[in-house]
Amino acid sequence: MTKTKSYLLVSLISVLVLAVGVSVAYFSVQIQGTGKTLSVDSADLRVIFTDTSDAIEALDIRPGWSAAKTFTIESLTDDVFEYSIVIKDLVNTFVTEGFLQYQIVGEDGGISQDWKNVNKTSIPLKVGITPGIQLPVGAKHKYTINFRYQNSATVDQSIDMGKVFSGKIVVEAVDIWDGTTEEIIPNGNIYTVRTAEQLAWISDQVNTGANLFEGKTVVLDSNLDMGARYDSNGGVLSTSPAFTPIGANPNYFKGNFDGKNHTIRNLYINRTGNFVGLISINYGNSFKDLTVENSYIKSTDNVVGIIGGNKTDSPSLEIDNIKSINNIISGTSCIGGVIGQLYGNISNSFNSSIINSTGAQVGGIVGLLAAGNAINNINYGNVTSSGAAVGGIVGVLVGSARNNVNYATIKGETRQIGGIVGGNNSNKTTSIYAVQGNINYGNVLTANGANGVGGIAGYLNNGTIVYNNINYGDVDGYGNGSYTSATVAGGIAGNFYYYNNSGAINSYMYNNLNIGNVKTGADAGGIVGLFGRNGEITPPSGEVIVNSINEGIVEQVANSDYRVGGIVSELSGNRKADNLINKAYNSGTVKGKNVAGIAFSGIGIKNSYFVGTLEGTTNIYGVIGENTSGLTFSNVFYNNAYSSNYGTAIDVNNIDNSVLQSTLGEGFDFSNGVRLKKAIITTSGFEITSVTYSDEILE
Repeated sequence: MTKTKSYLLVSLISVLVLAVGVSVAYFSVQIQGTGKTLSVDSADLRVIFTDTSDAIEALDIRPGWSAAKTFTIESLTDDVFEYSIVIKDLVNTFVTEGFLQYQIVGEDGGISQDWKNVNKTSIPLKVGITPGIQLPVGAKHKYTINFRYQNSATVDQSIDMGKVFSGKIVVEAVDIWDGTTEEIIPNGNIYTVRTAEQLAWISDQVNTGANLFEGKTVVLDSNLDMGARYDSNGGVLSTSPAFTPIGANPNYFKGNFDGKNHTIRNLYINRTGNFVGLISINYGNSFKDLTVENSYIKSTDNVVGIIGGNKTDSPSLEIDNIKSINNIISGTSCIGGVIGQLYGNISNSFNSSIINSTGAQVGGIVGLLAAGNAINNINYGNVTSSGAAVGGIVGVLVGSARNNVNYATIKGETRQIGGIVGGNNSNKTTSIYAVQGNINYGNVLTANGANGVGGIAGYLNNGTIVYNNINYGDVDGYGNGSYTSATVAGGIAGNFYYYNNSGAINSYMYNNLNIGNVKTGADAGGIVGLFGRNGEITPPSGEVIVNSINEGIVEQVANSDYRVGGIVSELSGNRKADNLINKAYNSGTVKGKNVAGIAFSGIGIKNSYFVGTLEGTTNIYGVIGENTSGLTFSNVFYNNAYSSNYGTAIDVNNIDNSVLQSTLGEGFDFSNGVRLKKAIITTSGFEITSVTYSDEILE
């Protein structure tokens, strides 16, 4: 069987004392980096361990586990030394929230910090755990860093079994900005930034129009501390010194930026107006290999991120390997953890920052991807907006999203809310976009009821192929009990427009798996909430949803006349079309007033199975409920505990595997239950030209 979520029962609390089987804790301390006035090596700094060992090692972490490491940092120089403590190569794949934590206890001038959650990340990161600290001549700072994995009587911590927590504690020299500038002497077309003052000089050059760096590359050669600090209470960075973004109308940065895998920390930007970030408007070709950490970037207006954005008349911008860690990024509309508005491509980037917005087009990585692709990006930062088009990776996508992962909670209040993509407003006329190979682990929520809430995408317009996606997160379109009639929710997509204004099919869904629960006050489906498009156009018939599995609970929680289907609810406007579903397998529970095992109304179905359960209050159907005249239902099987006018009733406890395999056939794996294989799909224009399957399982 595919992976399923587990839940804690009171009677199973004793399970929590079992070993979780985690490889942890190899932590070591080392010295690295170059300061502004001195080189850091063993002659300049000494790290002394009180227990003579620099490692914390444990084969298993169990609830209640704790460990500590104590060490002293001693300056051997004749000048003030500035350093910070970071965790390098941090990996933390623990699922539970708020139980794996660290604490810093400083003595003799070392700083202290109360318990904080360890950053979640599946890729190795360098994460700062202190700001820059000054070590006077001849001084010693003593530190104890405590780690703990707390026990809980209410949360199922067994989901952390087999997860990994590892890294190295590193003492790093830093350069703290004093608010001044320092000129850079270029080497040909290369401008190398070694100090925070030199970064401020770059900003000054662009903003005054003295040098826009067109055809030139800015290279970061060290880690920079921009001087802002968190206050002791609210976690908001101080206002001094404030950094002026690079670029101001009409003077835009036109160079390339190469961070060389260095980090800019403690940046403070608080502005009015559009396009706000380290670089406000980027007219360059590439921006890569940079981490921005523990910073505050805010505008009262639109287009905010590490980069504010670029425009339609700028070159296509290639963004690669940008990490936004523990920042606070906020604004009105077009807000992203990495970039607010992008014409171009973004890949291999990471966000664990908090993203807040009062408007639309908000994403963990990109707010508005106006033309381009988002590939291999990861989001751990919660995204919250009171507006529309909110996504874990992209708020609004006009392009393709491939192989992205979201772990965070995504919350919006109006429409188009998705774990990966809020809204895909392609409406393409020449070729097809792809939402492919994405995984969502985060819950997708609406506060007041939204039109289009989905585990992968809230709203998908025509001109899109959606395949090889998995949703593990719960999708809640109920609006905290205040549902609206517009609330449509699906495990993969909320609203899915599968045909264009000419009445031709130009969108498809292949090989999608939903494990999360779906809850709403209106139409709901395990894969798609609603086939959208009201109007005069007759819906075309043809295979649109192919090779789908739903394992989650699909529930319509208000006693209304809306419809619920294990795969999809219906076509909007109470219309119908034939052969839309082929090779679907629903093992989940379907709940509501009007429920059906596969689809409730107006959809032709073939080669499909419903083996789950139904909990309906009014109309209960094993396959489909109504609006079925003229539609085809062939090789459809359903749980014999329920009735249906279509299909064949079966004993779900004694399924004929030979019939199951011949019905679902290619694209499914039956070696361990019913699972999907990954599809390899080629297209030409809006046509699928070939579909083959690898041996790799979709899980």
